Amino acid sequence: MVARPVRMDRRPDWIMSRVRRGVLRHASLVALGCCVTLLSVSPASADGPEASAKRVEAQLIAPCCFMQTLANHSSPKADRMKREIRELLRQGWSEDQVVQYYLDTYGERILAVPLARGFNLLAYLTPLVFVLAGGLVCILWLRRRLSTDRHALADATDAPAHAIDPALVERMRAELATFD
Repeated sequence: MVARPVRMDRRPDWIMSRVRRGVLRHASLVALGCCVTLLSVSPASADGPEASAKRVEAQLIAPCCFMQTLANHSSPKADRMKREIRELLRQGWSEDQVVQYYLDTYGERILAVPLARGFNLLAYLTPLVFVLAGGLVCILWLRRRLSTDRHALADATDAPAHAIDPALVERMRAELATFD
């Protein structure tokens, strides 16, 4: 019995097409997730003074302890600020004007989210740098892994499938003949 050599010449294309499909599938899922997220975020609309007051309270930190947003905090000073915010909005101030008023009064520490300028830019850029670096590491790892698989496969197909010594074959036949 002579074994047939295994045909592995199609495998690299099969692996690569499967990887490409997987990468495209993941990229499309990420894009879909981003679109859904962007569509689900509703813009600040004119839906009433109470909703505007809640949005302003979510942007400000309670000045009594600077630990929680004004919306989540309950203290006499925080309650006074909440009433003041509603009064300013009833007088016709915009949300931005109210936030700017408290920013002028208390400084940047009153903001729940730091302004994107100067040293505060690190708070915005650092996660982006880590995500990009992680993506680069994943891409380089994947490329290296695929290239080593391709080289190993090429080396396996370059070697003859049956490199058996003819003398060994004769010896095996002679030994098998003794069992007949």
